[in-house]
Amino acid sequence: FILIMDIKKKYSQKLIKTSYENFPLWSSLYLKNLMPDLSSIYYFCRKVDDISDLNKDSARKELLNLEKSLNDCFQKKCDENDEFFNLMQTIIKFDLSIDDFQSLIKANYQDLEITRYNSFDDLIEYCKLSANPVGSLVLKIFGDFNETNLKLSNYICTGLQLINFIQDIRRDSNLGRIYMPIEDLKKFEIDEKDILENKSTFKLRELVKMQCDRSYEIINNGKPLVQLLNGAKKIPISLFIQSGNLVLAKIKKINYETVLIRPRVNKIEKSMMVTKTLYKYLFYKNFI
Repeated sequence: FILIMDIKKKYSQKLIKTSYENFPLWSSLYLKNLMPDLSSIYYFCRKVDDISDLNKDSARKELLNLEKSLNDCFQKKCDENDEFFNLMQTIIKFDLSIDDFQSLIKANYQDLEITRYNSFDDLIEYCKLSANPVGSLVLKIFGDFNETNLKLSNYICTGLQLINFIQDIRRDSNLGRIYMPIEDLKKFEIDEKDILENKSTFKLRELVKMQCDRSYEIINNGKPLVQLLNGAKKIPISLFIQSGNLVLAKIKKINYETVLIRPRVNKIEKSMMVTKTLYKYLFYKNFI
């Protein structure tokens, strides 16, 4: 199980080596033929995500540059020395549309202006921009894109995004962002200052627990996608779901104190999860 992708550019290799994810990515052991294309998508997503941590002026500038680079990819203007040359090749190979990429960029523009969400439905709409397009792109590279699979993929991607919000409450609050809906803060009688000042309270823990329960249901609604995919493509999708559930278990273990602590999945736990998943894939008929 590897975080280092087969990307030609040294900069992109460095980015992947130094980035930490609680969620597993792709293993060159069982998806070797798709690795370069999945890697190019991952690299683009990481670039977009990292921009959201910059100050507004710098972020807008970088997003504009990224939009230009994306347009160059679709206009086939990138040469071998270009940072996004591999992405251009993937776009051409799978005849990808620009819409999913633009949605990811749009989510980052939204992050620059919107730091609160009134309702859970509003948060779900944000996930349609920030998370679901990734699943759409993966399905297209897998050759398994259809409405049924996309609906299940959206459950998984939305669930992972929501779990990410829960585990990163402290980090996001330090950036002035709160992804706990205002309606839920009111329901649990929580002052957002407690979140911004990283103060743990019983009511806040109860809210986090509720968000965990809700996210668990959403991500596991996507489980049937594993059975619908063929061969080794089942493995990473199963790992994404398992990883989300593992992070939720970690959050429970710290008594939902993510306003104070960010749960982490260590290398041993990741390795064990992958080993068990590969074993089940090889020896169990009803793999999920």
